[in-house]
Amino acid sequence: MIKRISPPSMLTVFFALLLFFTGAAVFSQHVESSNEWVGVLKMPEGEVISQLAGSFHIFSGSELGSIADRVVVCNDGTSYWFDSGKTVQIRFSPEFPGSSGGLYIGMQRLEVISILGRPWKIQDESMFYNLPWAGFPVRTRLVFDGNALAELYLYRSDY
Repeated sequence: MIKRISPPSMLTVFFALLLFFTGAAVFSQHVESSNEWVGVLKMPEGEVISQLAGSFHIFSGSELGSIADRVVVCNDGTSYWFDSGKTVQIRFSPEFPGSSGGLYIGMQRLEVISILGRPWKIQDESMFYNLPWAGFPVRTRLVFDGNALAELYLYRSDY
C-alpha cells in the first residue's frame, strides 16, 4: 500500500533538508576559510621550508621512527613531515600558540565537537575527522589529554 504524504509534511521535510544542507555548507565554509594550514599540505617541501620563521631542525624520518623522508621540527610548536618532496603531515604540539581551523591547544573536547561535529572515528584518546572540502584526501587527528586538546595532526590520508 502506498501512503500519500500530505503537503504540509512535504513542506516540513523540504525545510528540514534545506536547513541541514545550509548548516553543513556554513560549517564547511567556516572551517575551510579559517584553516590556512590545509594549503600547506599542497605545498612542496622546498617552499614550506623557505617560509619557516624562527629556528628549526631537520631530521631524517628514520631518526624519529617515521617512514617519511624528512621531518622538520620547529621551535614554534609545529612539525612537518615530507615524503618524496611532498608535505604529508603537520603536527601542532602543546607549544603551538596559534590555532588551526578555529581549534587551539587546550580547547575542551565539547568545544571541539561543537565546531567540527561528530568525529569520523574515535580511537583511544584521539578523534579523527575527514575534511572533504579540502579538494584532496585530508584528515585531522585530535589527541586529548583528559578533556583538553593536547596535539593536533593534519595529514594527507592518501599517504
